[in-house]
Amino acid sequence: MKAKDALRNNKTAIHGILSGEKTDYRLILNKVHEKKLITQREYNNLKYIEHATVETYVVELVDKIMNKGEEQCKEFLDLLQTDDEIKQTFPELNHLQLNHTRSLSEPVQASSSQHGVLSGDGSSQREVRSYSWKAAQHNSPDESSSVINNQTLMAISENLDSSEVAGLCFLCCDIVSRKHLDEVVDAAGLILRLSENGLLGNVTFLKQLLCIIHRKDLADLLQTDRRQPEEIDAGFPLSKYRLMLYKIYDDVTTDSLKRIKIQLRSKLSRRELDQCKTMLDVFAQMEKRNLISDTDVDELYNVLQHLDAKLAKIVKNYK
Repeated sequence: MKAKDALRNNKTAIHGILSGEKTDYRLILNKVHEKKLITQREYNNLKYIEHATVETYVVELVDKIMNKGEEQCKEFLDLLQTDDEIKQTFPELNHLQLNHTRSLSEPVQASSSQHGVLSGDGSSQREVRSYSWKAAQHNSPDESSSVINNQTLMAISENLDSSEVAGLCFLCCDIVSRKHLDEVVDAAGLILRLSENGLLGNVTFLKQLLCIIHRKDLADLLQTDRRQPEEIDAGFPLSKYRLMLYKIYDDVTTDSLKRIKIQLRSKLSRRELDQCKTMLDVFAQMEKRNLISDTDVDELYNVLQHLDAKLAKIVKNYK
């Protein structure tokens, strides 16, 4: 049984055990964070859910793990079964059937340059046919043309949640039409837009995008180069400006986001601020109002300087 299936089959029982009386949800949250199963931003957000019960926290955490894919589910189940402190605190977990036998799909090493078709109708059931892209010209002579086949595309598409797709769209909004990105409703739709813009001629671009949003498990499915993704930056089209903003989004806490929105009340309308559910939404509204750009981040720096020195330093280093 796959780890994700094992987690899904025991989801209700796990919720009940981890949400029980006299239990400390923070133990599980901290353990998951220590194992790097969630990012710092996700950890911060899961610590501060407004008006939440313990059960709400647990449901959000388990759903977050499930949305991250097979490998994270496997590591989460292993954590529940092998960590001494967790076993002592939640002995009821020993009675659950949490066994799993398969992990995330093996990386696809492609060698053909035959072209297929990537198509979609804009729905979550978008059909993704076998598609191939030739490797970029800067690859080494002994590296073969790379193909991303149907299995790999589907594994990536099915294991990205909506917040991760939103992050990827934000990272790409300088190089893909914003109008086209606004029409994206799922990961398959984003892959379609990237291919239409010739951004998947080298799978390194997709690998680096996935690494930026902390999905190295999915990036590892794209094994077309022996070097690590971070070592390959030639021709990488994302701007330092966009990466700087994403870093702030990655580090901002729920509390900081609320305070930032308060600071911007004189610059953005109430309606605009109400639409901002994440820091990415705030950046989008600020860009629409020409409050920030790749050549002017003073307004953002001034707001952060009074609220969060760590975030302000990220902007200062960019300037």
